[in-house]
Amino acid sequence: MRAAYTGANQNISAMSTAPDFGDINTKNGEILGILDFFPIMIALAIAGGIAYAIYAWRKQKPESDARPDLGLGTLKRLYFYGIAFAALMAVIAGISLAVESLLNVLFDGQAFSPSSNQLAWGLSLFIVALPIWAFHWRFILRNVAAMPLESRSIIRKLYIYLTLGVSLGFLMAVSYEILKWAMMAGEFPEFSLASILPWALVWGYHWQIESAEGQDSVETRGIRRLYLYGAAFVGGSMFAVGVGAVAHTLLQDAYSAMFLVTVALPEQAGLARESLRTDLSVAIVGGAVYWTHWRIFARSDRNSALRWTFLFLATVGGGAATALASGGFTAFTTLSWLFGAANERAALHFEDIPGALVVTVVGSVAWVVFRRRMLAEATGENSAPVRQSYDHLIAALGLAALVWASYLVFNTALTVLADGLSVTVRDEGAWRSPVAAILATLVIGIPVWGYYWRRLRMEANANPDAEATSLAHRVYIFAVMGAGALAFLGGGGGTLFVILRDLLDASLSVETLRDLTPAIGTTLTAALFLPYHWSIYRADQAFQPDVPESESRPIQKRVTLLTADGDSTLAQAIEDALGYSIRKARWSDPDAFAPEFVGEEAARIAEEVSQSGGSNVLLMPDEAGGLRVISYD
Repeated sequence: MRAAYTGANQNISAMSTAPDFGDINTKNGEILGILDFFPIMIALAIAGGIAYAIYAWRKQKPESDARPDLGLGTLKRLYFYGIAFAALMAVIAGISLAVESLLNVLFDGQAFSPSSNQLAWGLSLFIVALPIWAFHWRFILRNVAAMPLESRSIIRKLYIYLTLGVSLGFLMAVSYEILKWAMMAGEFPEFSLASILPWALVWGYHWQIESAEGQDSVETRGIRRLYLYGAAFVGGSMFAVGVGAVAHTLLQDAYSAMFLVTVALPEQAGLARESLRTDLSVAIVGGAVYWTHWRIFARSDRNSALRWTFLFLATVGGGAATALASGGFTAFTTLSWLFGAANERAALHFEDIPGALVVTVVGSVAWVVFRRRMLAEATGENSAPVRQSYDHLIAALGLAALVWASYLVFNTALTVLADGLSVTVRDEGAWRSPVAAILATLVIGIPVWGYYWRRLRMEANANPDAEATSLAHRVYIFAVMGAGALAFLGGGGGTLFVILRDLLDASLSVETLRDLTPAIGTTLTAALFLPYHWSIYRADQAFQPDVPESESRPIQKRVTLLTADGDSTLAQAIEDALGYSIRKARWSDPDAFAPEFVGEEAARIAEEVSQSGGSNVLLMPDEAGGLRVISYD
């Protein structure tokens, strides 16, 4: 927390001194940075998230839902879209390098020379990559026009949104450099000016294509949401950091002017300071990305898992947790001074308070804004689960603070006891800082956990069945009990280890107690919170639904249905009666026939299958009508 905003200006200043994209070592002709780390990180994050989502979807999708691919085919799509993406990146890199070299000549007075090969690199990339991209992209466009189904391909959507993600990453980076230069906080950004228009055209072109095609399936909408909420998260984070850094700089200047009279102030203050204009550039770029993607592009999207994930992360993680942690740091700094735990004078002791106050304000604003949005969208069937999840998450933050305070209490008490038994002279005021930390943590933990947990228990008393069986409540209880059990296991094992070690070495002493302090503190803390939550769990069991024996999960067998016409209606009826999937085999003999089957017989077939002796079952059409059940091992 002490470094929350203290190092913000240094980090952003370091960004301003980093080499521009496409920095060329003209002495040896090596390209040092065509692709910078920041855009690559965004692209890899988006690509990784999309790939994992597709993998999870493919893994969960049953084989019976698979449909034949009537388009190009997976391998052909991978080839054409992969080459088109690589060639497009090379085209943009070539244009950027070539235009940058021209800008160097126009504005810096540089002259072309045999040792300067930047223009040659740019032209070669452009000349070679442009026809390759044009050929592959023209092939793709012709097939999309001929086969409209191709526009709904997942690989196509992956290509489009990966291109959008990479383009957006570069646009954010070069826009930051240009803004910083426009505010006279950086050097002339030749590469950024050369590449901003090509990247903007690439982003706009692919966004127009995607907007025209739309998303007609859950999978394609999921890919779009990954891009939208990922960009909104990155942009919102940049905006919060930039605004916070600006506010921290101004508050720190004011604090230094009022209290640190012996500390030399910077020659430049306010907007005249270069670092402040750099922070402002970060805030502007991040705010623009956040506003467009969250407030405009994702405005009509509702009730998706990724949207709820974004709202919960922004509300609980970026808002509540940040505000509470910085508030706890402020309380600790104040209490440690009151208890006499600080050795420096007050002005130096409280010099980090402006940064902590900024973090508290920024976190509180995010908490309020996103909480309001989250609860406003929680309507209908989403209302109760969202509110329960939110209350349990905030209660968990408060409980975490109480657990930490309890550990500090036991740890401090054992340390003071060991110091009292020791003959070695110890610092008599060593308890002051831990006590300040305990009180600061309790100041945060008690009201937060007490308020939200009391509200949850009131809802449980009013409607115990709904609260005891809700997913959020059960996750909370099992998470607390699981963490407590692991802490008890680790603390108990550590305590026994230290005792046996010193006992076998005949070295039991006060130092043994010192070594036992962390393990005993962990064990006692777990023992303090586990019984109460175990009692809640036991009380919840009375409201868990009893599963009748007749409705228990059936024993699945390997069932094969022999059919002559390949009709899936019969197989679907049997699967619905069994409760699991079966295998379908086509009967290809000349005398094959389709059985006369009515829906009422599905239950009878399922009963015969479950009562059959073998682990494998063959369902064969019977000449007398219906299906014949044959079991075998």
